[in-house]
Amino acid sequence: MNSGVASTHRLERLLGRIAANASDYAAAPLLIVAFGDSVTQGYTAHATLDHENVYHARLKRSLETTFPLTTFSVINAGAAGHTVQDALKRLERDVIRHDPDLLIVAFGLNDAAHGGLEGIRQFKADLDDLLERVEAGTNAHVLLVTPSFMLEQINERIHPDELMYAAGLLPLQRGGVIAAYATAIRQIGAARHLPVADVYAAWERAALEGVNTDDLLSNGLNHPNSEAHQITTELLLELIAATESTD
Repeated sequence: MNSGVASTHRLERLLGRIAANASDYAAAPLLIVAFGDSVTQGYTAHATLDHENVYHARLKRSLETTFPLTTFSVINAGAAGHTVQDALKRLERDVIRHDPDLLIVAFGLNDAAHGGLEGIRQFKADLDDLLERVEAGTNAHVLLVTPSFMLEQINERIHPDELMYAAGLLPLQRGGVIAAYATAIRQIGAARHLPVADVYAAWERAALEGVNTDDLLSNGLNHPNSEAHQITTELLLELIAATESTD
């Protein structure tokens, strides 16, 4: 299937469903699936899930404000520790059978931790396979998300039970491994003509402006805090607004 044609079809379906839902109280809700790892699942501080402030919950509330007569439903399909390879095993259950209107795909942190720079090629192949299956099995409009930063230095927010992970995660940020996975996601997005919410680039800009990005990690390691989840939400809203304006 030609990516440009598919993108146009999905755009029409997404915007059409928003309009149809607003005019028909009995219409099925506009369905969003957030497919990712522990960040998408909502993990923040040690052993804590923040269901209210995870980016897709914030996105739902913002969309409800923008489109007050449209009903939105979000499926949280985040799974802590999962890579794209893990996600492929649950793709049918968590995404394809639901045929969502909008699919948010957010991986990379665990892929980087497990694969390092040597795993980039496999990551790209797996992500491309996932998107190919989504395109074949659904009518979803897909938004890709690059990962946020991991820790830059040992800090006081790291729980004693998780301190053992810090030494292994530090080189991923400092050595440009997370940045390389973000680049890979951008490349896949460009090749498949899919919008990318570039969270990593937003964190890079914050760092250049003098922000200590470790302060944006609720667990001090790799889980964004509430403020940082809002960054992701705003990037997704910008993409949706840009999509709407092209109709």
